[in-house]
Amino acid sequence: MPFSRSSFSPSTMANERRAHTDLRLPTRDGFPLAAQRFDPPGQVLAAAVIANATGVRARTYHGFARWLSLQGVATCTFDYRYSGLSFPLHLDAEAFTDVERHAAMAAAPRDINLTDTWARQDLAAVIRYASDAWPSVPLTVVGNSMGGLLMTLIPDEWHRITRFLNVNGGNAYYGNTAQPEAARYSVGVVMRERLESDNIFKASELGLGHDIPYGPGLQWMEWFLHPHFSVCRKADADILKRMHLPYLYVGFTDDETVDKRMLESQLNLFSHSDGLKSSLWIDPSAQHPPWLPCQHVTSLVSSPQSIDANLPLRRPVAGRSCAQGQTRAETVWALYLCWIMRGAVAGNVGELRCWTVADERGVERMEMERVEHERAEQARKAGLSRMAMGGGGGKVVWRAGGLRSARL
Repeated sequence: MPFSRSSFSPSTMANERRAHTDLRLPTRDGFPLAAQRFDPPGQVLAAAVIANATGVRARTYHGFARWLSLQGVATCTFDYRYSGLSFPLHLDAEAFTDVERHAAMAAAPRDINLTDTWARQDLAAVIRYASDAWPSVPLTVVGNSMGGLLMTLIPDEWHRITRFLNVNGGNAYYGNTAQPEAARYSVGVVMRERLESDNIFKASELGLGHDIPYGPGLQWMEWFLHPHFSVCRKADADILKRMHLPYLYVGFTDDETVDKRMLESQLNLFSHSDGLKSSLWIDPSAQHPPWLPCQHVTSLVSSPQSIDANLPLRRPVAGRSCAQGQTRAETVWALYLCWIMRGAVAGNVGELRCWTVADERGVERMEMERVEHERAEQARKAGLSRMAMGGGGGKVVWRAGGLRSARL
């Protein structure tokens, strides 16, 4: 049943700098999702929904959402259930202490997960709301990292969507890292033990953002240990092959979380018979004048003050300073806006690739990889010894080049 405006209890924010309307969107299974609506001051020219990265809260994207609204793009942000502000109504998530937040997160049902719950319930509810609120304009789903993966796995909502923009949502399978066995041990053994003991996935210990509930964390680990990552389940792989909407993947050389190999490993999972999927690989420091750092989440953030404390903010490469006074609105946000408004890639700013049938992993190859992976896992469980990490406990930190152990 389509949502109606009377279904919500909005309270308009008084602070003009953060001007938006707070919403509680009921998902189809009845969860009261916390979302925000940014309305343009004049005519609505397009609409956008921002799908968050792993462990990243909606407020991180509010500066970008506000800027989009000032360009005529009505924008919605939200938090997946049991993260950010999306908790049952009897809990005041804004007033949580760290201990209270972790207790509330640990109480989340274990059967919620990334694809069936966060994608097909939570993100789907926001897409339906945006589509119903602004039905006559193009709707773009902007997915950052994990959000860029989840957005393509909601076939029931494809008819509402005009195009996709994926920012750094690559295939982060452990085999795509520089130290695959160390990465596998860190996540598959160390993080799994923590998950079972704490009932929470410690995303913060991987440098991925805030911690997330058990179920989504368990599925993220399932992805990480499979060569097809977000479509490790055959049903999801089949869905991805059927997705035929304009799609642009934007990645950056200064992203230490997802690299170009991960971009390519994600794009070749699609069907490319439609000629609708493209990727753009950008070196921010090579632009004239150089861009501000873009990294994994930073290109969608208005200022360092907007970044959650749990997100790693890295410095530009030494000796490559950014142009004084240059803003994201003049560079990467303008690029995003062009895609959101017109489905076009503006300017010659990077390596633009239009993917073809020759670039895709065929169904037969994917099935062979799936079978080989299952056999390898069975062999591993049957007798392969656990890999030694060497001495004491430590904190595992995610990098595109692998996971490293950082002594506490």
